[in-house]
Amino acid sequence: MKRTASQFAHVVVSACMLAGAAAAQGVETQNYIVMLNGQAASGPADVATEVSQRFGGDVGFVYRAVGGFSISLPAGAAAVLSSDPRISIVAPEGVRQIVQQTIPTGLDRTLASTNASLNIDGVDDLRVDVDVAVLDSGIDRQHTDLDVFDGVNCLVNIGNRRRPNYVCSQSGEDGDDDEGHGTHVAGTIGALDNGQDVVGMAPGARLWAVKVCNNQGQCPDSVVIAGIDWVIQNAGAEVEVMNMSLTGPVVDPANDPYEQAVNAAVDAGIVVVVAAGNNGADAAGYTPARVPRAITVSAIADYDGLPGGAGGNLCSLGGPFGYSGPDDELASFSNYGSVIDVAAPGVCILSTKNGGGIELNLGTSMAAPHVAGAAAVIASGYGAPLTAEDVAAIEIELLYSDYGTDYVDISPDGIKEPLLRNTLAAATISGTSGPDLTPPTPVISSTSGDTTSQTSVPFTIDFGEPINGFVDEDIQVANGVISSFTGSDGDSVYDLTVNFSPVANGTIMTVDISSGAAEDLAQNQSLAAAQFSITYQEPVSGSINLYASGYKLRGTKYADLTWDGALGIEVDIYRDGSLITTEPNNGAYSDPIGGKGGGTYLYEACEAGTSTCSNSVAVVF
Repeated sequence: MKRTASQFAHVVVSACMLAGAAAAQGVETQNYIVMLNGQAASGPADVATEVSQRFGGDVGFVYRAVGGFSISLPAGAAAVLSSDPRISIVAPEGVRQIVQQTIPTGLDRTLASTNASLNIDGVDDLRVDVDVAVLDSGIDRQHTDLDVFDGVNCLVNIGNRRRPNYVCSQSGEDGDDDEGHGTHVAGTIGALDNGQDVVGMAPGARLWAVKVCNNQGQCPDSVVIAGIDWVIQNAGAEVEVMNMSLTGPVVDPANDPYEQAVNAAVDAGIVVVVAAGNNGADAAGYTPARVPRAITVSAIADYDGLPGGAGGNLCSLGGPFGYSGPDDELASFSNYGSVIDVAAPGVCILSTKNGGGIELNLGTSMAAPHVAGAAAVIASGYGAPLTAEDVAAIEIELLYSDYGTDYVDISPDGIKEPLLRNTLAAATISGTSGPDLTPPTPVISSTSGDTTSQTSVPFTIDFGEPINGFVDEDIQVANGVISSFTGSDGDSVYDLTVNFSPVANGTIMTVDISSGAAEDLAQNQSLAAAQFSITYQEPVSGSINLYASGYKLRGTKYADLTWDGALGIEVDIYRDGSLITTEPNNGAYSDPIGGKGGGTYLYEACEAGTSTCSNSVAVVF
């Protein structure tokens, strides 16, 4: 019962004067979200550049998957742009607001705790095989009850305080939480069934932390849409469900950029779940709650995980919020209306806390992740990537295959939404002991052993898992010089060759790697490696046997040399006491002496860089 998309009319207006005005100092500008349609949507960067040059505005995000961009524009430019037939939406940027192992009551009320396929028993032996993107304040990446698979921070400011210019960046603690809201949401979706803290609706789901809200709970529209765009471009083939527990008033329903952004995500095969909002008002006036293809969630109060209204009110008994609404009733703060798809528990919800442990919270923000987790359970059986048709099928299963009505609806619209149940089967994989908190430990080895007569020594460094940030400068070598290094980010094994320096009998070469030289994919810093030592030992003198024969080709002199007994990687070839070449120790070399006529030449073959040499052999022409 959600409304259909609006149509737009287009006219042609000149903008020359606006461009000149924007270039002048002191002209006020405003940030806008611009959405494109038709062919233009496939090339948003080109249109953004053109608009910037035309009006003198600064481009922010370019939404390559969604089809649009954010930009600062002078007054009046928006009206001109809205007449461009390539542009479907020009909306002033607003700010969305965050909607603020014990088995939580929400899992009992939705029947997830008795879902046999989830096997919730406090043992981390099974995890739901699914990926969920959480667009929020981030997720505590070190929380031991959460499996945070990857993350991004879309609030990295490359501008300044007066005019911020945000980008999505994957560096450092990508998507780490500095507010707490996102960590709480993430726990309701997928906290591990590991016997500690709480358990989520889809236990062990792989969580993607997409930070779009700051530490004050503010979520700029351009940043949220950039987060949606990032998920589609970078994780669309893996992420099956996206949760957005954020909302705000819609200024112009016919000009709402969230509709195009959510539609792009759904078309990419991602189930999008959003919070209805905590205004006690019709959710049709809030976005992204109003978007038709998102699953919009209202909140009920439930204190005991059971129907019947007998749970009392735990939040009023020392709880942090003092909420006094009755058990099993639509929460008085919850938005309502025809755009709502489903209701879920959203009062006194126990979940993971930023910095570790658990805490209570309430709001439609807490109801939405119940639905996102249940959608993830269903989506796990579809595999990835999903299609838009799969999304529709998941929504039908989620909303209509099994639902409850056993709560009191106090909304003025008289529409009682279905109450979420999480009873359908999940596709699971084997669990582990929790998120990866184990630092990689490099192991240094060499096929040369601890003593060698080779002047160059091959080494292998094995971290045991893929790591990033490791370069040859992280290796400390004594009495040696690194001559080659192979390996790059994402590798677990690195190879290098080190040459003895100095090359002298008894020289001890050591190879060390300090702690913190690299980090694994979970951003655990590597430990130090055990030092590897190897001693150079000169080969026994006279052990090399050299053989030589001379011949002429069209009158030019050549000498063919063969040898055995050399132990090093390379051999120095001397003619008449002068080094003429250093060759691989493959037992043969042909010397193009050159010149014509007669002559006698004296050859020796030596271990490279040493005085360990063969017998002298004369070649006579």
